[in-house]
Amino acid sequence: MQYRVEPLGLQHDREAFCCGNDAIDAFCQQAYRDHAQFRKRIYVACESDAHIVIGYYALVMTQITSGRAKKHTDPAVQIEMVGVTKTYQARGVGKLLVAHALHQVYVVAQTVGAIWVWLRAADRKVADFYIQLGFHWLDEKQLKLYLPIEDIISLIDSER
Repeated sequence: MQYRVEPLGLQHDREAFCCGNDAIDAFCQQAYRDHAQFRKRIYVACESDAHIVIGYYALVMTQITSGRAKKHTDPAVQIEMVGVTKTYQARGVGKLLVAHALHQVYVVAQTVGAIWVWLRAADRKVADFYIQLGFHWLDEKQLKLYLPIEDIISLIDSER
């Protein structure tokens, strides 16, 4: 099956989206407002010949508090609300979405600057998925993970 990832638009059908997480499902239904207002950038995965949303994620600029005294903040990009509808889970859509997100973060880091990309996993199983993709624990108790931008730059530059 061929999938494509593109910015959310009015043509995308989100009504049937159901990944099994109520918060992620609800966000998908109202995501267009945040996208249209540039509060977040929402990207959706669809089958190559359709506009039915089978997965999505959001990107937003943020900061991470770092340093031993927690007095220092670093610019970061958050990958937010990643979801894949139940019938497409374990079929590569999640990996495709994360890869797409990291490419978008690469562009952001080159344009406005960011040191980290981070996300909060929905549960431990999802956290393990991100760890397999190279993410590291930022806060294990809160299921927050991160990836240094320099790792993303090295990975993408090595693909070219």
